[in-house]
Amino acid sequence: GAAGAHGRCRWGLALSDRVQLRRGLPQGHQCHARHPRGDPGHRGPPGVTRLLIHTDGAARGNPGPAGAGALLQDAETKETVAEIAEFLGVRTNNFAEWTAVELALQEAGRLGADAVDLRTDSELVARQIAGRYRVKHPVLKPIHARVMAMLGELSAYTVGHVPRERNVEADRLSNVAIDGPGGSV
Repeated sequence: GAAGAHGRCRWGLALSDRVQLRRGLPQGHQCHARHPRGDPGHRGPPGVTRLLIHTDGAARGNPGPAGAGALLQDAETKETVAEIAEFLGVRTNNFAEWTAVELALQEAGRLGADAVDLRTDSELVARQIAGRYRVKHPVLKPIHARVMAMLGELSAYTVGHVPRERNVEADRLSNVAIDGPGGSV
């Protein structure tokens, strides 16, 4: 990666405009150091092995203008490492909820997480991931399959339903996506 302000390094990740990294490397850490686990494919900041992820999808109308939002935090320190806000076009709320989970897990993979604690205010999505409900809609089945494949690559994961009031930041990000420059339909 390139040297940042005050000589601090940042990991050189190829990120889309929807993702904002919030974490630099510790002072004095070399950018090209090997990952502590010796994994040459690890591309995220060292030490980020378990992430707490809050996701939310929003649609104004069903279907209507939709957005996906996610907050990714170091599970130990609760430091925000990435935020996602992506406009999805005219979609259903369930599509937005599932897409938020998929985008968050893709980013977790880019950050090198090997375990995640996933929290969503969608009881349906939480129960579908847990296998308690089936995914029936043909548009959602491929997203579900990709999400389950990504979760299967992790050493561990948890999924839980949280009340909307405990998912405020992910909700804000999903609405930012709708209200942002790409959000006008």
